[in-house]
Amino acid sequence: MIMDLQIRMTVIAGCVRDFGRGLSHANYHDIILLEDSMEKIEVDIAKLKSLYESGLTIIECGIKMNVGRSVIWKRLHENNIELRPQYRWEKGAVKTEEHKRKIVIGLTGIKRSDETKEKLRKANTGKKLTEEHKQKISEYMKGRYIGKKNPLWQGGVSLKYNPVREKAHNTIRYLKRAGRLINQPCEICGKLRADAHHDDYTKPKEIRWLCPKHHRDFHMAHKLENNKYVKKEY
Repeated sequence: MIMDLQIRMTVIAGCVRDFGRGLSHANYHDIILLEDSMEKIEVDIAKLKSLYESGLTIIECGIKMNVGRSVIWKRLHENNIELRPQYRWEKGAVKTEEHKRKIVIGLTGIKRSDETKEKLRKANTGKKLTEEHKQKISEYMKGRYIGKKNPLWQGGVSLKYNPVREKAHNTIRYLKRAGRLINQPCEICGKLRADAHHDDYTKPKEIRWLCPKHHRDFHMAHKLENNKYVKKEY
């Protein structure tokens, strides 16, 4: 009897010690089995239900009732008391600016795998934003990519003030309408949807075919000088 009591106190002490470690249910599997082999620890179910439904976590209930987390978790299951989601403060929580800054720092430089990108794409496909959400995005984006802040900034070059570039674009449009120029796949990745790209606008008929991604990548890495694209120097 004394040995059983010592084992039980050791288990409870271990649970209390691990409260702050965020251990999962699986970590307590052996402890639960050990408790099953001993005399059942009595818990005031009415008090437990009241504490848990008042908003306390399983760990906090354990501290209040002076028993281990695994005991609380097991009694909740035995008495069919519905458990809340594990991260109760996550949904709808308002993050402080300091918290947001730490999240940004933590995510900086992380490269997501293609599998993760595909999961994110599927999760966001078809998602409808509220008007309030759209307005917040609009306010956030205002002025962020104007002028030199835009990664595609070419030093103030505009189509309106560049008749050479306009003539090159019009030449390609004419050739397409006349059926003398057929769209080709991207020369880098082979995608069928590709744009006609000029390296030199003074040669309107000399073009390369690039998909939107590789076309954008090219323009971000080059700048226009004297109607020709040259590599940017960083």
